[in-house]
Amino acid sequence: MSKQTLTTTDIQKLARLSAVEVNEQEAVLLADQFEQTLEHVDNMKEIDTSALVDTIHLSGNLNVWFEDGQKNQRLLTHEQATENANVPIEQGAFVVDKVL
Repeated sequence: MSKQTLTTTDIQKLARLSAVEVNEQEAVLLADQFEQTLEHVDNMKEIDTSALVDTIHLSGNLNVWFEDGQKNQRLLTHEQATENANVPIEQGAFVVDKVL
């Protein structure tokens, strides 16, 4: 398989798609950094992972939902959870500025 390299044109296209301004000097630097990252990822293919067990849940918790009809026993009361809030609370909810 031939090695595909990223050009400064590729970097400029990625920058446009990401709405990020990149000058020619930065494009050269980023192309080199992307190449190094891709080489590192490619090197990881050589690691033998055959003895590892597939993991889909890192926490080990399998079922974190409440059973139907079971009471939700909170660790904190509503008052405890909101007592250190640095924003006003009205009718039990945080009051924050509107985001448009």
